[in-house]
Amino acid sequence: MNNMPEVLIESEQLFIMNINENLENRHIQTIKSENQYNPIDIIIINRKNIKTIYIEFKERSIKFNNKYKSIIINKSKIEAIKKIYKKCVFVFKYGNNYKYIRYNKKLFDTFNTCIIKSQNVINIPIEHVKNSDINELTDYLYTLLN
Repeated sequence: MNNMPEVLIESEQLFIMNINENLENRHIQTIKSENQYNPIDIIIINRKNIKTIYIEFKERSIKFNNKYKSIIINKSKIEAIKKIYKKCVFVFKYGNNYKYIRYNKKLFDTFNTCIIKSQNVINIPIEHVKNSDINELTDYLYTLLN
């Protein structure tokens, strides 16, 4: 039996715990989607001003290094997100490092697509993705909520 979904759920829960710990006492609430097919995984809400951001979280088992020129994500996920969610951040976890990019339709429309294992994917060039640790990422997310 494949345990991969359980590992991903644990990874998302750990990510949420880290976000909550770093944003403690800042009137923030995180909610994980209960629907595994939802195009986003996590909602973060500032309870003071009701501003909201949406997170699509992906943990990658490969070690990221400079030989990779892009990060891929399924095009159907992007299509679903752009119809519904306005403030979405894609977070990619590689070991203890995070890479993230805020969704911007004009920018994402410039990214190349290709087929990998019969899936249509978007190649997000690494020059558009920010690299950080969990503390920097949390600070960035908090600025989006204010």
